Amino acid sequence: MPLAAARMLGVDVATTIGSDRLAELLARWPGNLNLLIHELSVASDAAWPRDGKRRSDLVDALTRGMTESPPDGASNPRGRDG
Repeated sequence: MPLAAARMLGVDVATTIGSDRLAELLARWPGNLNLLIHELSVASDAAWPRDGKRRSDLVDALTRGMTESPPDGASNPRGRDG
């Protein structure tokens, strides 16, 4: 998964759940970071990153997407309507 895709997933999460739920999520995010990175694996997918550093980069990109998102009511971060 490219880092840009992980960041956009974070933006989508933030946009979908709204600012109140996002604040609740971010208060607990990511919890045990090392455990999240370790468990962020797909054993059946040979293309999924096995390297912990790469998975850490994915979590960082996802976090950036959630925390750099515009507030509710702002324009779509992808520049498209809807």
